[in-house]
Amino acid sequence: MARCIYTFRTGNIIAKMSVLEWALELLGDDVQPFIFESIRS
Repeated sequence: MARCIYTFRTGNIIAKMSVLEWALELLGDDVQPFIFESIRS
């Protein structure tokens, strides 16, 4: 899922952050480290 968010929002940092924040709220604290690692890699 994180890869999809990153792919669709590549080059648009503001939009990427908005989607990321939404995803973090939706998925909860347990998956935050996974999402951040996916975006960094």
